[in-house]
Amino acid sequence: MLPAFDTITGLPVNDFRISDGFKKVNDDKGVGLAEIGTFQLEFQYLSDVTGNPIYAEKALRVYEQLAKVKVPIPGLYPEKIHADNLTILGKVKISLGGMSDSYYEYLLKMWLATGHEKFYKLYETAANDLTHTAQSFAKYMVKYSNDGFLYIPTGFVTRDDPALEPQIQFEDIFNHLACFAGGMFSTGAVAARTLHHPRSEWAHLYEIGQNLTEYCWQMYNRTNSGIGPEVVFGATLTSSDGRYQLRPETIESLFYMWRYTHAGVYRERAWTIAQAIDRYCRVPGGYHSLANVESPRQGGLNRQESFFLAETLKYLYLIFADDDTIALEKYVFNTEAHVLSVRGHGRRKQASDFVPLPYR
Repeated sequence: MLPAFDTITGLPVNDFRISDGFKKVNDDKGVGLAEIGTFQLEFQYLSDVTGNPIYAEKALRVYEQLAKVKVPIPGLYPEKIHADNLTILGKVKISLGGMSDSYYEYLLKMWLATGHEKFYKLYETAANDLTHTAQSFAKYMVKYSNDGFLYIPTGFVTRDDPALEPQIQFEDIFNHLACFAGGMFSTGAVAARTLHHPRSEWAHLYEIGQNLTEYCWQMYNRTNSGIGPEVVFGATLTSSDGRYQLRPETIESLFYMWRYTHAGVYRERAWTIAQAIDRYCRVPGGYHSLANVESPRQGGLNRQESFFLAETLKYLYLIFADDDTIALEKYVFNTEAHVLSVRGHGRRKQASDFVPLPYR
């Protein structure tokens, strides 16, 4: 995969031919935020267990280059960036959904995996702007449904003058993909306690994670099938895209909330979802997606995604397993729920084997 990074800026291309290194470049030379920000965890791990720093060097250079991009709100990056000149392509679209989601997830998990606060600071900038632990909460990204449930929609941002507040035009939709963020914000809050942050900071972030998880549960609780749709209208929590593609994100956040609270409600909700999936998605050969969660008996989609096994069922199982089954102080999940040991445990137990982090 290393030839993918042989570009002017070091931002990798999304497609290249392994046989001869031919790179497929988009006509606009754009790269997606999640595409260039969702391999750092794995590449740093690979450098640690092999002793070869090249993987970490290639992966972490992305963060150095992103720091050069001029964005309207510090820490929040648009979905697409020009790979050669690091300019923003099109409108500044800020989102926790697809194309952006796992970039923010990996900033936090790089800190959890390595212990280097640099990554937490990068995450904290993004998290603070997304959830207003500083001044950005109500002004910027957080919204509430008509009946009071918190969610974070997609926004298009303009800021002509740095001295003025940014202007944001929101899309009144919320994607199931963004439901992972309930777990992300709660994990960031719990981990921030180890840095002795004031309770007012981490407790607020925790509440954001908890409330966003509640919103995502409501996406399930309000449908005829008890299964959440692909997209809802944010203010009303009604389906905009009624498909269900066996996605894991809500269950993922329920898992983290269970681990941090042991409140029985999270197990109850997980079991309710599991029963609904088994009732409407199970067929003799496996599980299929649904065309419409409001009419689950009117036909399914003949497809079982790989993440259903890797993530959805894994997180369901872990909610009912004991806490020592993949202990969160020893392991971190990548964005597809594959397990990597953190430094000090597993194959990264010996500190003498760690590869120094580049670009301090």
